[in-house]
Amino acid sequence: MKTKTMMNGKKQTSIKAKLLPGPDDLNIPPDDLNAYTTCLYGTKGIGKTTLAASYPGYVVIMTEPLRKNLNIRMFSLSCCDYDGITVEGRDDAWVVFKALVQEASEDATIKGLAIDTIDRLYDACLTHHCVVEGVRHPGGLNDFGALWSIIKDDFESTLNRIRENDLGLLLLSHAKETEIELNTGSKAMTYAPSCSGAATKYIKAACDYAFFYGYHGRKRAIHLRGFEKIWTSCGVSNRFVSKSGEPLTMIEMGSDTVGSGYQYLQKGFNNELYNYDEEPEEAEEVKPSRRIRK
Repeated sequence: MKTKTMMNGKKQTSIKAKLLPGPDDLNIPPDDLNAYTTCLYGTKGIGKTTLAASYPGYVVIMTEPLRKNLNIRMFSLSCCDYDGITVEGRDDAWVVFKALVQEASEDATIKGLAIDTIDRLYDACLTHHCVVEGVRHPGGLNDFGALWSIIKDDFESTLNRIRENDLGLLLLSHAKETEIELNTGSKAMTYAPSCSGAATKYIKAACDYAFFYGYHGRKRAIHLRGFEKIWTSCGVSNRFVSKSGEPLTMIEMGSDTVGSGYQYLQKGFNNELYNYDEEPEEAEEVKPSRRIRK
């Protein structure tokens, strides 16, 4: 690499090394579920935090108050409002979180972070920058959206730093009913993460997987794909496939998700499960071309 001086006096770096991959230099998707960024959202109180804690080597960053009933490896991040920082003198949660990200990258016992919830973490980022600027809300500045952009960039770059440090990232959120636009141009109501629009945009851009944790009848279940009124995403087509060869739509969860929740997901990821509505004997005869049930 060398630099050359341009006519305007500025220097521009020229790169001689070949950058683009060759025809055989293909990206190989990881075979470890921990290597992917995942959003897990759903019914309040169903056990999302407990499931997140079953991820091996993960620390759960708890942003919601008074969660002391779980025997898990977690850090309680106390998120407060503008007055909590400026008047009461409480810690700025976003500053603390950025320190946690740095510490996690230096701790070999930590394999990933679970953010519970991304809703409140984004609020902490927003509050931090409002405190810095001395305004209660970004709309209080006549800056043509500059502060909103700063918040967005800081939020995204901080979470991306976790991924760049080869740590797993699990983003938790509650569920809300929201209106989305379909490919046909019409609109429909569907379940989606309850976080703000900016946080939702990050989830959709960064997450390889997005799962809904709710009920199917009386049983708890992870919804993977194929449900019109539930937003989900499976970004790797050859994963979460039924043993019969068709895309896996839902995984019914056991009662002990502290010890086995991750194992259920890992089996689904490894294509070792049947669909919830398949009988194993019948599924053996199903061809891979069957369509996803809705």
